[in-house]
Amino acid sequence: MADLSLDLKPADIGTIQYNDLLIVNGDLTLTLDSNPNGTNPVLQNILQILRFYYGEWFLDNTKGIPWFQQILVKNPSLAKIESILINGILGVPGVTQLTEFTLTPNFAQRTLKISFKCITTKGVVIYSGNLNQATGGQG
Repeated sequence: MADLSLDLKPADIGTIQYNDLLIVNGDLTLTLDSNPNGTNPVLQNILQILRFYYGEWFLDNTKGIPWFQQILVKNPSLAKIESILINGILGVPGVTQLTEFTLTPNFAQRTLKISFKCITTKGVVIYSGNLNQATGGQG
């Protein structure tokens, strides 16, 4: 099964295209590794979960990361933020183990730099980038 591809190119970080659906020559593209053993769909699923606000989905308002409730609050607990994001990653279907995790907040710019390495049923996934909630998740 193939998934639609997101634009995850480092060159596009900070542009409106980054993290949006990838369109090439006017057509939506499939993930580069759309074969059943690819890890790109798992990475995309992890990033979608991390940017999914608690209560955002009208069909089940108990899903999502509690950004407004527990993270984007006055004097947030870094340990609590790490716990929430780690649990979000581990809750993604296919993720079996989180082997590395680093969270670096920049409260002045309202960004969180997240780096992680996890073992999935499709292979090893490595990611490093910003989770910038002030601009709708764009890096």
